[in-house]
Amino acid sequence: MSVLVVDDTVEVRQAIVAMLKSACYKDIATVSSAVEALAFLGIPDKLHEPCSVELVLMDVNMPGIDGLEGCRRIKAAPERKDIPVIVLTGNRDPGILQASFTAGASDYLAKPPHPLELLARVKSALGLKREMDHRKLAHISDLENKNRELEVAYRQLEAKNRELEEASIAKTQILSTATHELKTPLTSM
Repeated sequence: MSVLVVDDTVEVRQAIVAMLKSACYKDIATVSSAVEALAFLGIPDKLHEPCSVELVLMDVNMPGIDGLEGCRRIKAAPERKDIPVIVLTGNRDPGILQASFTAGASDYLAKPPHPLELLARVKSALGLKREMDHRKLAHISDLENKNRELEVAYRQLEAKNRELEEASIAKTQILSTATHELKTPLTSM
């Protein structure tokens, strides 16, 4: 599992990484801007390549593209929209909370985050993502099974259709022969 930490402040990135490592999260990547995060995720150029990131922790206030726009772009990319984004901000404005969820964030943390709260929310977000991925795979498997069943039924229908066409041709030939055979004796009468 991979967690991507996005913050323009080195100390904040280091603190979050330390908190995550204390809970045995090992695969942690860090970038300093939303632009770098989007490039790391392959948005928009490499969406068809696999992505190992399972969670993004992103600061809201960053130079250039802010965290909310970064979140919107992640959620707009069909191949990356299922990656949960937890936004972090030191801004206490309630409008930021609303804007975060409107942008597609799955959760929200005030900075500096309390280690227990951060770890609980990371664990929860990753658990929900795993459950969603599990259900998606089960749904895909079910659809593949139904598709195979439909293909078998389609082949059976094609075979029955050929049989019916052959029977129709045979019936037409029998009726044609019978009509011809009956005409001969009736004509002489």
